[in-house]
Amino acid sequence: MNEDKFIYGLEIYAVGGAVRDSLCNLPVKDRDWVVVGSNSYEMEKRGFKRVGKDFPVFLHPISKEEYALARKEKKVGFGYNGFKFYTGSDVTLEDDLKRRDLTINAIAISRDGNVIDPCGGVSDLKAGILRHIGDAFQEDPLRVMRLARFCAKFDTFEVAEKTINLCCNLVKSGEIKYLKPERIWKELSLGLMEKSPSKMIDFMIKIGVIEYIAPDLNLNQMVKNSLNKFSVDISLASRYALLCINSHKIEFIGNKLKVPSSCKDYSKVLPLIARIVFSSEINNNRKIIDLLYKSDFFRRPDRFIELLKVLYIMEKFDIDRWYRMLHSIVMIDTRSIVETCKKNPSEIKYVLEKERLRILDELW
Repeated sequence: MNEDKFIYGLEIYAVGGAVRDSLCNLPVKDRDWVVVGSNSYEMEKRGFKRVGKDFPVFLHPISKEEYALARKEKKVGFGYNGFKFYTGSDVTLEDDLKRRDLTINAIAISRDGNVIDPCGGVSDLKAGILRHIGDAFQEDPLRVMRLARFCAKFDTFEVAEKTINLCCNLVKSGEIKYLKPERIWKELSLGLMEKSPSKMIDFMIKIGVIEYIAPDLNLNQMVKNSLNKFSVDISLASRYALLCINSHKIEFIGNKLKVPSSCKDYSKVLPLIARIVFSSEINNNRKIIDLLYKSDFFRRPDRFIELLKVLYIMEKFDIDRWYRMLHSIVMIDTRSIVETCKKNPSEIKYVLEKERLRILDELW
């Protein structure tokens, strides 16, 4: 830990995901810190900038890492925001760690490198167990979604039986309905980008939460297995599109979860491509040309090609044949056609389409 004038004299500890991931020998992204025995006035006087709306979180003036005052919390309402926080200087590190969700997220490291583990997180990391800290876990519905995401991240871990029961009780209580769609989507999207999204989905199905957040998702084993096969270069939009591929209410799901427009777009285009790739219509050149128009291929070829890869991962087909055909169509000399039709511009579209069909006849 690099000492500087901003943190000099503060009692601070590294906490959260960075500690957990470092103990698992995983890449560490953002580091978070907890400050014990201080207050908002002192932090701002030292030059920290307050950014937390719900509770005091401060940005380091140089590193921009987050420093949060140690806090306790009490349930006073429904949902993620239904808590009252106390951040007095008498709140201890152990108080702060024990109000967290899982034991593996309640580990701290001091300035001199000592591990503080009041909840048994280190032993659960070694045993491969995702375990809640206390019964207060079921007071926050967001924790269910976070746990589902951790199932995708730590795909060899098992969820403790009592933790599963608490999640089921939370879902049955109806607390999930108080979660904002943006919160749900954040956890779902992060889970889709992990190495085993199917683990997240299976857990959500097991505890019944999928029925609350997206009951119209039609998920089969092929889709779930395919999500686990994606390389890191496959975008979130493509992963979401595959998640929705068998659903009949794609637009409704996207609006309910308030997914980004790119995800909505991809989820609408993927079924169009699949309908041609996996049917007898693949031999109908007119249908293929229509598909290229409907999918906006001529303006967005990269999207079309990425979605082809998604379908290939799901079910093998002659994708190289598609690559050759698409490359040849893209390489058509449109300038030459425009020049040829200079006297009759209305014929440009007809001549261009005729050339595209000719290429399909030759290569298809």
